[in-house]
Amino acid sequence: MKKVILLTMTTVLLCGTSCDMQDQVFQFVAHYRHMGPIDFDHTGEYDTGQVVITDNDVKAALDIPSSGEIKSVDVQALALRLQILEGNTAQFVDIEASIVGTAGTFDIFKEYDYTVPLVGVDAPFIGLNSLISTGIAELKRQLEDLVIDEDRTSITVDVKLRPRGIGNRVHVRLHLLVDISVIYEECISVPKEIFDNPVCGGTGS
Repeated sequence: MKKVILLTMTTVLLCGTSCDMQDQVFQFVAHYRHMGPIDFDHTGEYDTGQVVITDNDVKAALDIPSSGEIKSVDVQALALRLQILEGNTAQFVDIEASIVGTAGTFDIFKEYDYTVPLVGVDAPFIGLNSLISTGIAELKRQLEDLVIDEDRTSITVDVKLRPRGIGNRVHVRLHLLVDISVIYEECISVPKEIFDNPVCGGTGS
C-alpha cells in the first residue's frame, strides 16, 4: 500500500493535472519473515515443538491491497538459530522438521543433514540448504493457500530435536526463520506520457 501511495504522490509532483491518465499494470514484491521461537528442555530422544504461521500475521506484514492480484508466492530461505539456556549440557543436537499436508507428512529436513553444535547464547542463524524438495513444495503450497485462500488460517511446521550423547540435557531456544516473497500486480491510474507499463485489461486508449 505504501508503494502505491508513493507512486501516486510522484505522479502528482511530475504531472499535476495536465497529463492524460491511463490505467496501467504495476508489479510489486512484498516480503514476510517468521522467526517464531520454540523452547526445548529434555534428555533422551526427540521432543517435538511447533512453529505456527497465521494468516493474520502474514497478511499484516505483506500489506497487499485488496485490489492487488497475487501472481506468485516463493520460499526465499529457511534458517535456524539455537540459543543455549541455563542448565544445558548438550554440545550437539539433531534437528528435523516436517509439515503435514492433505496427502500425508512431508519432511523438510532430516537429522542426518543437521547435527548442530551449540555455541552460545548469541549464536547466528544457520542457513538450511540441504532441504527435501517435496517438503518445500508442500510448505510453498500451504503458504500460497494462506495468502490467497481465506479458508486457511494457519500453517504448522513440526520441529523435532534431541541431544547427542547419553544423559545430556538439552535446554535451548530454537528460532526457525521462514522468509517468503509474494509478487502481486495492481492497476494504477498514471500519466501515459510518463509510464509505459501494460495497460489494464490488455487494451490501450
